[in-house]
Amino acid sequence: MRKLFVLVFATILITVAQTAWTQTSKQLDSSATVSPNGGIRYELFQGEYTISNEGTAFKANGVFKIDTATGRTWIYTEGKMREGKFYKEWVPINN
Repeated sequence: MRKLFVLVFATILITVAQTAWTQTSKQLDSSATVSPNGGIRYELFQGEYTISNEGTAFKANGVFKIDTATGRTWIYTEGKMREGKFYKEWVPINN
């Protein structure tokens, strides 16, 4: 189940990142030496992804962080543990 979620999520994320990169690259002059994101290392964006659970798929929104130098990607999560403690963290997405 978790592997399927990661696979589906990674596929969606890669597609979104490729589309964004293509759109940004088209806007740059071919002689420009500035990176498409203006030299910023990490980028945040909001996107929709699909979760599949026992044959039932549903869509969810998330906030993602991409390291433009390495391609590593994280999703922001927050919630409450069984012990009642709250958490807010960036969880890496393993490709």
